[in-house]
Amino acid sequence: MDGPLVDLVKAGVDACNKSDIGYFDKIFADDMLWVDEDGHEMTTKMFALYLLNRQLIATPKRTMSVHDIATGTWGDTAWAAFAFTIDDGLHKRIGTH
Repeated sequence: MDGPLVDLVKAGVDACNKSDIGYFDKIFADDMLWVDEDGHEMTTKMFALYLLNRQLIATPKRTMSVHDIATGTWGDTAWAAFAFTIDDGLHKRIGTH
């Protein structure tokens, strides 16, 4: 699947793998809502950046890969879902987001 939302997901994964919190600071809206894979709701930009940064600086370093990306839009709202693997060199977490 191709398209702007798929490209956005891939860019986000690339930023995660580079620990680039600045990327997310640039693209997140102040009134954003991010629901993660196990139901946590990050309801503001600052809250999302705080939690995401904790993941990006974690030790050991984690690498994410994604596949089977599905996207959609409705008015001014967009969503993306995908299968992922997060690997820290010792453990692999496989799931969907």
